[in-house]
Amino acid sequence: MKSLKALLALAAFGVASSAMAQNSDGRPYIYAGGVAVSPDDRDGQADESFGAMFGYGVPLVNHDLPFVGTNLDLEFSGFYNSLKTNTADDRDFQRGLLVNGIYRLSRQNMQDLFGFTPYLLAGVGYVGEEVANNSENYVSAELGAGVRSFLNDHGTAVRGDLRVQQVFDADFVDVRLNIGLEVPLSSKGVGDADGDGVNDTLDRCPNTPAGVAVTLEGCEADDDFDGVVNSIDQCPRTPNGVPVDATGCSADADLDGVLDAYDECPDSAPGAQVNARGCEGVQDADEDGVADSMDRCPGTGAGIVVDTEGCAIKQTFALEGVKFEFNSAKLTANAKIVLQDVIDTLSGQPSMQAQVAGHTDSKGLAAYNERLSEERAMSVKQFLVDNGIDADRLTVVGYGESKPIASNDTEEGREANRRVEFSVISE
Repeated sequence: MKSLKALLALAAFGVASSAMAQNSDGRPYIYAGGVAVSPDDRDGQADESFGAMFGYGVPLVNHDLPFVGTNLDLEFSGFYNSLKTNTADDRDFQRGLLVNGIYRLSRQNMQDLFGFTPYLLAGVGYVGEEVANNSENYVSAELGAGVRSFLNDHGTAVRGDLRVQQVFDADFVDVRLNIGLEVPLSSKGVGDADGDGVNDTLDRCPNTPAGVAVTLEGCEADDDFDGVVNSIDQCPRTPNGVPVDATGCSADADLDGVLDAYDECPDSAPGAQVNARGCEGVQDADEDGVADSMDRCPGTGAGIVVDTEGCAIKQTFALEGVKFEFNSAKLTANAKIVLQDVIDTLSGQPSMQAQVAGHTDSKGLAAYNERLSEERAMSVKQFLVDNGIDADRLTVVGYGESKPIASNDTEEGREANRRVEFSVISE
């Protein structure tokens, strides 16, 4: 019996790891599969038995519950299986109806290193048995754990779980292995009307234009947090806290062509010739505070600390505005614009060695977050290499959720923690 239990558990994990996991996105589903039972002894005689199981589940994505958040499914199921004993006709059986809470460890397309999404379950129900022509009905409870893996974009998934079922009154403890298919009852398109990758039940902005990058809540991204979304933001790198107009740009009070947010001389005389900092006189094309005539490293990106010769010193800073498409390592269009400053900095200082580090928030599994952060850092490196930077000058590392700079309890904090940092490690 022990060897069979081990083989059944291995089978469940093997079948369920055959494809990539996706999100449980709010659509009701049906479930059907086979059951293998290792029953407790009935009257001193019981052996491994087999049967079938069916169910109907409703993801409670609209209910933010204590401790489990929106990751809980309510599942109603029934089963029927033989119950092998030494009765003469060998037709003993067991049947039951159950109500379970299914706790998905993630609804955000997270997966662990083996390619499947785990879940926990607990429930109560009714079990009826017929053994040696004697029928009995019992109350039961069960605990279990399992995995599932999606087979297609519609959301059909293989499921496998191992359950321990306590049959009260009779005081039996059975071990049950279920393997089957889970199929959503509606198409994926119905659940995501604007096609942004966030299901309608979770989407706070259900009419997002096609093709734009969105946050986890389905709203269009605003990388510089100025209140103007990326698609209409004409000044995508506005510093935090600077007032902007409807185009995402701050005012230009002295009309010198340099926005007030960047103007170090906001009272320039009308018609005066000014540099990139809004000041008359000394020219400083890369705005690093070192005049062009003395700048040994022209092209240094905005905000990078430099020495007296205009070259970047050792430092680490977040690449503000470098974001990625939802749950992927693909750079947004705005991120590529922001990275141009990094390209200019590296090009103007050929001796520089740098590190690109990826970070995530704490949503999902830690192993997946670490891998995603490394893939995002690698994506930044590849973009820099594609634009002429020697790959040997760049190293990458993914820290996942291990180094937060803000609380993961709020959307704003999680947004801040999803970042890419650039470190000058050698001048």
